[in-house]
Amino acid sequence: MNKLANLNFLLGVLALSSLLTAATCGTDPATPPAGLCDPTSVAPVTHTADLSADETWPMGVHLVPSTLTLRGGALLTIAPCTEIRLGRDASLVASNEAQGIVARGTEADPITFVRDAAGDAWGALVGAAPATLSLAHASLIGGGTNTAAASADYLGASLVATAPGDVGGDVLNLDTVSVSDSTGIGVVLIGAGFDARSTGLVVTRSGAQPVYLGADRATNLPTGAYTGNALDEILLQQVSSAAYSNNRPLVGDATLRDRGVPYRVGAEGTGGASIIVGDSRDTSPAAVLTIEPGVTLRFNPGGVSQLFVTGHLVGSTYQPQGVLIANGTAARPITFTSAASAPAPGDWSGLYFAHVVDPRSSVSNAVISYAGGESLSSGVCEASAGAGTFDADGAVLLFLESDAAPATAFITATHLAHSAGCGFYRNWQVDDVDFVTGNTFEDVAGCLQSLVPNALNTCPTSACQML
Repeated sequence: MNKLANLNFLLGVLALSSLLTAATCGTDPATPPAGLCDPTSVAPVTHTADLSADETWPMGVHLVPSTLTLRGGALLTIAPCTEIRLGRDASLVASNEAQGIVARGTEADPITFVRDAAGDAWGALVGAAPATLSLAHASLIGGGTNTAAASADYLGASLVATAPGDVGGDVLNLDTVSVSDSTGIGVVLIGAGFDARSTGLVVTRSGAQPVYLGADRATNLPTGAYTGNALDEILLQQVSSAAYSNNRPLVGDATLRDRGVPYRVGAEGTGGASIIVGDSRDTSPAAVLTIEPGVTLRFNPGGVSQLFVTGHLVGSTYQPQGVLIANGTAARPITFTSAASAPAPGDWSGLYFAHVVDPRSSVSNAVISYAGGESLSSGVCEASAGAGTFDADGAVLLFLESDAAPATAFITATHLAHSAGCGFYRNWQVDDVDFVTGNTFEDVAGCLQSLVPNALNTCPTSACQML
């Protein structure tokens, strides 16, 4: 009996050992054991055909030698503990006919998208609204194609979301995602945005900026890290190719959050670029742009570059539409400045308020520097005493209807520096609302504030307060 008992015990140990060995080798690729992720333990699978029906890629290595496109309502689900190896310039594209791609790994069992050959960049993971990309604990390494970023598909990005500009769409739902070693911009959104639940995005070692998107889609830019790139700045609005422009007016609320790097309005070499708050249409609602303390906005030099806040004509009367709320703190001011590597007065146009000021607009604890460039506007009074011209150029332009003087001086505790024009250009009639008191000035070429035209719409004098 003792010998038989010993034999049964040994057989049991061998059976348990066999089960443990099978588990650690990943013999059930659909459910890899937590913490034991090794996608190479399963034979690689090669994918060459576009998807027109739902498909699941189980744990393991998946080879994508050339671009695959999802159509026909297809949903691609990628299991945790998966490595996607993409060939030269190969992309995974969820077209606007697809449901999208779900690639949600875990901390122990992540998902990676990598180059199949070390020297050959792959393309991009692309989602076109209404398709969505849902990624968690995923890393995208070495995408962006092998073409120079300026002429590459999607500006050399590894992660791309697109949507019709007038419709938009929250295409990207991200949780703990890293994008690294892109040949161009890391993440590109064209007309599209991040889902509000997105968090934990890290973009590093990109050949250009970490992220490009429209100001109207910037609210949900995730917390994370955006440093260690060739250009550590979030690029807004406009790049060299019109196909990739995000230069739409804001027709709803948006917030620029402090994500640890500046925002740049307009790519280098594109000329003037602007953020426009409100679209001037009588049927459009109010659009509120809120800028958080600590944010820096750098405007592309050349042409007309400005933050333009407009009213709209409703019936026969201009009503408020655009709203700017930019209230910094003494410790964390909001900065509006030039994006030039060697900034100079007049690099960009400044803050421009048109028609009528919404009483909610407020700017405080801010710095406005190197503005006063061409505004393409002419006023009644001079921007500089004795100038002999009526070019309305200044760091802040208040180009309002004759009877639409602002109720208060809504820009306070703000430092205006290095303006090629005046400090405040005031163009309405009669009511002399003072914008000098409570603000500070440095190296302002023109008037600290222009004079206000009288009831006859003429300037009362050519004199004004200068530094």
